[in-house]
Order: sequence, then C-alpha cells, then structure tokens
Amino acid sequence: MGVFPSVGSFIFWNQGVKILGAGKAGITMNLIPVFTAIISVTLGHALEMSQMLGGLMTIAGMLLIAIKRKRVSQISALNSRA
Repeated sequence: MGVFPSVGSFIFWNQGVKILGAGKAGITMNLIPVFTAIISVTLGHALEMSQMLGGLMTIAGMLLIAIKRKRVSQISALNSRA
C-alpha cells in the first residue's frame, strides 16, 4: 500500500522537473505541507492556527518569488533591447 505513493510521487516529481525545470519545480516543493493540510481537512481533522499561518506564509513566500522572477525577467528584457 505504501509502495505506490512512494514510487508514484517520485515519477510525478521527475515529470514535473522535466516540464517546468528544476527552479520552478523546486519552488512548488514548498507546497507539500499545504496540500498535506488540505488532505487532512478533507479526512475530517481540524487545522490549528499555526498550521493555517504556516500555509499562508508559504503561499506568500511563493508569490514573492514569482513577483521577483517576473520583475527580473522584465528588466533583462529591457536591457537586451537597449
């Protein structure tokens, strides 16, 4: 029973790295605890305030990284035109 999730997650992770690239895939790895919390809620477990705060901080960090990457790519595009 535990073999399929272990093997499946490894295969899916490698496919994600192949499609997205290592940088973007690495950022999404931070969402594992968030999805674990979502699954536990669907199974009937209660979330604690610290778990909700941690999830919000994780998502906020990912958004900050995405915004910074977008700005860097825009700046590099402007510099290449000049």
